[in-house]
Formats: sequence, C-alpha cells, structure tokens
Amino acid sequence: MATHGAFVVDAAQYIIEPPDLWSKRVAANHKDSAPKVVQAPDGGQAWSYENGAWLRPMGLDTAAGHSPVHIKDHGYSYADVRKGFADAKERLADMRVDEIDAAAIYPTFGLDVRSIKDRDLHVACIQAYNDGAWDWCQAGDGKRLYPMALLPSSGRDEMLAELGRVLKKGFRGVVYSGWPNGGDAPVKEDDTMFAQMQEAGAVLNILRGAPANADRTPTAAKRYIGANGAHVKAADLPLEMMLAQAASIKNTQIAWLVLTGITERFENLHCTMIDAGAGWIRTTGELLDWNYRYAQFYGMATRLKYVPSDYVKRNFKATFKDERFVVVARKDFGDQYLLWSSNYPNSTSSWPNSGRAIAEQLEGVPDNEKREILGETFAMWYGVKLPAAAAR
Repeated sequence: MATHGAFVVDAAQYIIEPPDLWSKRVAANHKDSAPKVVQAPDGGQAWSYENGAWLRPMGLDTAAGHSPVHIKDHGYSYADVRKGFADAKERLADMRVDEIDAAAIYPTFGLDVRSIKDRDLHVACIQAYNDGAWDWCQAGDGKRLYPMALLPSSGRDEMLAELGRVLKKGFRGVVYSGWPNGGDAPVKEDDTMFAQMQEAGAVLNILRGAPANADRTPTAAKRYIGANGAHVKAADLPLEMMLAQAASIKNTQIAWLVLTGITERFENLHCTMIDAGAGWIRTTGELLDWNYRYAQFYGMATRLKYVPSDYVKRNFKATFKDERFVVVARKDFGDQYLLWSSNYPNSTSSWPNSGRAIAEQLEGVPDNEKREILGETFAMWYGVKLPAAAAR
C-alpha cells in the first residue's frame, strides 16, 4: 500500500485530449471547423476552434512535474509533454508513480467546445468529446478511470438528449455547462434534468465555478484570436487571474441551486465543486443563511423547510488540495464533504509526490476518516465500486 495506507481515488484529474479526438468522431461536414491541433504563433502547439476563430495554447494545463522556475504558460507540444497526459495506459503508469489507484477524468481543451457558437457544431463536438473520453478511459481501465461528460448549452431539449445518452453509456457525472433553459438563472422546467440526474444517481460537477455567462462567448488572449474571431472576447489576463475569476462565481451557482429550492425538491441531487477549493464552503453556507433571513419574505428566494446551509451540507462536496486548514476544521461543516484531488497534469498538480503530499495533509487524521476522504466518500457519492485492493 502507499505511504498513506489507503486506496486513493483522485477526485479531479484532466485528460489532455489526443490530437485526433474530434477529427475521428465528427461528421465530414464538421471536420474543418472541429477542434484541431495547430502550431501556435508564439511557439509550441495550440488547439484551434471554429477554423481558427481562437486558439488555446498548450501551457499551464500541461506542466505537471516541471519545476516552478521552468513552467511556461505556452510553448509546449505533444512531442515534449509526458505521454501520460494524453495516453490512458501511460496515465495509469503515472498514477502508479503518484500512489493513486483511480481517478475522475475531466476535460481540458474540451471545455472550450462549450463556447462554439454554431449550434450543430457545438452539439457535435460535445458528443464527440463524450465518446472520446469514454473510449479513452475504457482503453486504460474503465474500473479505475471515471470520465465526466459535457452537456450542450444550446437548449433544454439538446441538453436532456445528451444527458440521457451519456447516462445510458455509463457516465457517473456531468460537468455543469449552464442551466437547461439556456438563460442566466434556473426555471421550474429545468427540474426535468435534475430529476433525471437524481434518478440515475449522477453527480453535477461545478468545475472551477462554471460558466460565467449563458451566451457561449469564448474568451482568449488577443494574440490567439483569429481573423474570423469577431465574436471572441479578448482578455489579456494571466491564466492564473482568469482561473481566479472563474472560481469566484462558485458561490453564485450554489446560491441558485439552494435558494430556488432545487436542492429541496431533489434531496438526493449530488453536486461537487471541482478544483475551486473547499475552505470557502462553510462561509458560503453562513452567508446564505444570513441573507435568507429577509430574502424569504420579499419573494427573493423560495420558502425552504431548512436553512440554506443545511442543503449545502447535504447536497454538496468539494475537492481540496494543499488546504491543510480544511482538514483540521473538517468537523465544523459536518463529516464527509471533502474529496482529495491532485489536479494532474496541471501546473498546480502534486504529481509525482502525491503520496507524500497526502501523508502531510492528512497527518493526524484517524484511519477511518482518511479512507473516507481518499476514496470511500467518492465511491458513495458517485456510485462506483472500489476494487478490493490497490492495482498499482
């Protein structure tokens, strides 16, 4: 067993999508506009969307294992990154090095297909990603790699159709991509989706705070916007700042889910905050409780049976990494809300030292609680069966 003595499920790893993931799966009429790998104007490779409307370079998303003084925000290519980034069997080898037994797999460059404007292309690329991610995990080990699906954000009918398809395929969770109605807030008709997810026991994963707008506007640094990218929003911010902005809206999604009564109507709806930290979740519950005191009387929120923080405790989990204080204070918000993650292969990843990182972060935690944080809570929440022993 590992130095920390538990079976470990990494609650948030990322696939670096193979270069042919979309080209081999979309119909012929979409191939030219589907995502593809190109040479970036400032070195390395990048993914191109909508015939070069915008690019997303290989940078901090593909920097695991590099010294901080050598990490770059662009300039990497598939030829010079670890094979485990894009190859499932090599991923398992990297997990053995890292003392990790199983992992949830999230999209990297696939997230950008949610911003494709053309409706047909948008749906086609979402479906291609889901099929590609599923096949990728199965090619590695479907009992140890758990893909999380994307959903179209082009309308309720298309979202529900794809949700039904991926649940039938075997996905245990989806990435939140906006409300089913396509607007800025949920409406009662969206309950169809939440009912479908609750019935299937599938998890709504809110990744880094989730989309900030409902109109699928892509964002890219000015130098990565192409001649046909008039609809792309220029944002020359460092990636670290962009991620901080994205994560800052996490409270908004929880507020909508709780205050509109969704988590009351669907008491078994499972939601996980992914890669946005866990230390803030207690404060969010307290803030909602405070505001709800008056909001319930002015029609600003649904009248709830319990206080909002009770729903946050019941319906939400959060991944954490390098947050020792949330481990120390874990009892303050109720048991079993923490899921450990490595964020491999991002620049913030603990790879290849996750075994040591876990031992340090969970120092002093009783063995039964350690097992919960590192795997048992994930298995319960996502409805997966953990192998009886590590398969490193």
